[in-house]
Amino acid sequence: MRERPCALNMGLLVIALMMATQGVSARSQRVPEESRALREQVSALQEHDRVQEAEIKLLKRQLARAKAMPRFLEAGEENAELIAAERTLKEEGVEEKGEEGEEKEEGEEEEGEGEEGEGELEEEADPVELTLSISLLSYITIIMTLFWLVNYEDEGGEMKIYVWGVLSNTLSIFLAVLSFTSLNGLSHQLVPNHANVGIVILVDFCQLIFCFAMMQFAVAYISGALEDQPIDPNLDIAPQKEQRERRFKSVATLLAHMSGFAAINLGGGIQHLEILQQNPPLTFIVPPVLFFFQLIACRSVRKFRRGWIEKILLRHGIKSDYTAMQPLETEQKDAGRGIEWCVEKWDDETYESENEISSLAISFLLLQAIRYNITGIMPDNMGVEEEHYQHPASSVIMLGVAGVVLAALCCMIVVWSSESFPEGVEIAPGTMKSFMKRIAIVLQGTTAMGFAWALMYVSKWQISIIAPEINPNCVEARVVLALCISVFAFFIILGLDKIADLDSTGEKTDKAIIAIITSLSILVGFTWEQAFDGAVEILSEVCFKAHPIMAETTLTVGIFIIVYPQWRKYVLKTLLKLKYEYRLRQEGVAR
Repeated sequence: MRERPCALNMGLLVIALMMATQGVSARSQRVPEESRALREQVSALQEHDRVQEAEIKLLKRQLARAKAMPRFLEAGEENAELIAAERTLKEEGVEEKGEEGEEKEEGEEEEGEGEEGEGELEEEADPVELTLSISLLSYITIIMTLFWLVNYEDEGGEMKIYVWGVLSNTLSIFLAVLSFTSLNGLSHQLVPNHANVGIVILVDFCQLIFCFAMMQFAVAYISGALEDQPIDPNLDIAPQKEQRERRFKSVATLLAHMSGFAAINLGGGIQHLEILQQNPPLTFIVPPVLFFFQLIACRSVRKFRRGWIEKILLRHGIKSDYTAMQPLETEQKDAGRGIEWCVEKWDDETYESENEISSLAISFLLLQAIRYNITGIMPDNMGVEEEHYQHPASSVIMLGVAGVVLAALCCMIVVWSSESFPEGVEIAPGTMKSFMKRIAIVLQGTTAMGFAWALMYVSKWQISIIAPEINPNCVEARVVLALCISVFAFFIILGLDKIADLDSTGEKTDKAIIAIITSLSILVGFTWEQAFDGAVEILSEVCFKAHPIMAETTLTVGIFIIVYPQWRKYVLKTLLKLKYEYRLRQEGVAR
């Protein structure tokens, strides 16, 4: 009986020892697993820290880029999408690294960190540095190209005139648009935000009257017609005439362009009326109606000007008809009759400026109507499609065909006007023939400028087709467009000039070619003007958000003080000199 309990106790002891051994064995197996799990958690936390650090660096780069490049501030949604996409890629990369990290040792993780640090050193270039690099290379290229073009030698010497004309048109249009934009912004500051459309149109009409009246009085004053002795006979006469002509030519051109854009703004506001928006073909009514009222205003002003000029001549003891004056033979005679030269230049320059106002406004409003009827999208008063700027290829082709039709009409009008109104034949002001001549001049300018506007907007629409992600209204796209059109226009003008120099082409053909060349030069001026104007808008809106109108006005004044004197003293002076020398050569060949 004693042996059984002893054997039972021994069995229980053996079982207890076996169970203890198995517990120790299981515990020893769990320790590596727990340590492995802890290492994995540590690795995951370290990887998470690296991801957070990378995201912080990414956000800092995006913030610096947004501060350096104002266009990122305007496209906040695009930046958010960009950051979200990069963050998603980072997270996917982290998951892959996490799966592979299970098989890596701590030493391999440190090596991965070193490789990541090297990758960060190979990040993309800073946008500001990239922009400055491109700008520096572009500056030297453009300057040297301009130096080559302004000194280009051809057989007749016309290419220099065309190149200097392009420079003069670009600067004058740029200054005119800047000045008018500031005037328009200040004027509409006085109009309540929810004012009636009639009040807005009335303000635009007052701006047009103001610019037009300023042009009339400024040219009259600067020409010297209102002075008792505009030319000093004791001094050299030629420099006095040259200086005075350059002054009133610059003022007349600048104020004529301002008046033209004021007329564009007024006509654009009328085209945005609801009744015209509901019936797109009715938008074509605005250009001829505006032309009709401009004709009445210009003829009335010229009648008043002629009466004023006759009184001025009578006051100086001159009874000859100023419209039939001939160039005087000697400087002595001319010195005694300097007032006659002044009133003649006053009338001629004002007449040309009035026609340029009509051509600029009518051509632009005509293209506005054509674009609206093609696409169903009416641009703003200055022709900008802020949102719906992408159009199909069929619309681009239709607008291009419209431009070609306008170019053909321009050539036909040139041929007709050269036959109906030959050069050298004086036409008395106020007659029906004078009225028809004015219509012919305006129609010729309208079709030529319309062709230029059509080419410009065809190019902008084509940019949206080639690169849909690019906004054609941004400064980068405007600069690229201006560069491409400048190169394209130069080779076209060079080819047309070679054709015009051929002996086989007649006088009418040469005039038609010159009209097309003039339209291309205006096209280059328009494109560069839009690029410069966009730069001023960005500076005023981004750098001075609190007061954009005052900032734009201040920039306009500063730019005007810098650009206007240099344009008048050098660019316009050279252009007038080249035209005068060319006219002398042509008269010598004719003799």
